[in-house]
Amino acid sequence: MSKIITKVFSNAKNGIPYKECIEVSGSLPITAISHNLGDYGTVEMVGNSLCVSIPNPTYDVDVSVELRGACITCQPVTVKGTITVDGICDCVPVSFEPVELPIRTIGEYISVAIPIHGTPPIVSAGGSVPTGMRIRLDGSIVIIDGTYCKAGDIKFAVKNDCSCEPIWWNWADYE
Repeated sequence: MSKIITKVFSNAKNGIPYKECIEVSGSLPITAISHNLGDYGTVEMVGNSLCVSIPNPTYDVDVSVELRGACITCQPVTVKGTITVDGICDCVPVSFEPVELPIRTIGEYISVAIPIHGTPPIVSAGGSVPTGMRIRLDGSIVIIDGTYCKAGDIKFAVKNDCSCEPIWWNWADYE
């Protein structure tokens, strides 16, 4: 769960329609809910932008906006008065389950299944294995197999919609 609170004042003038949009990074769909703006104005998501509209500003107002989506981050928000933005991540980032790893011997066939926890879909973001081996993703399980022909690193990265950056698994870290 990420929480972003910004307190910034804009140059919105009394009686002049006001609209401000800021980019919100995260996986669509993202929804925006205002808890206290009422009929005074609106908040809405336009693509990846959070837009705050106040048709007829007549007084300073504290705008509370709740964003719901995956891996939400916000740039500073500008609005007349004070704005509070709460971002709530609706999904669980990827993580690895400890596994017992075999001792690697040149010429040995190795097969390891590594469960990945987190909200599907989980995607592989690349990796490296020695000659003769391969990495593949089967649902929420990474499978490393093949004949260990030459010494080398075995590592891969996975992510899902709420993992802002790929998470790396390195064989050496688990030995």
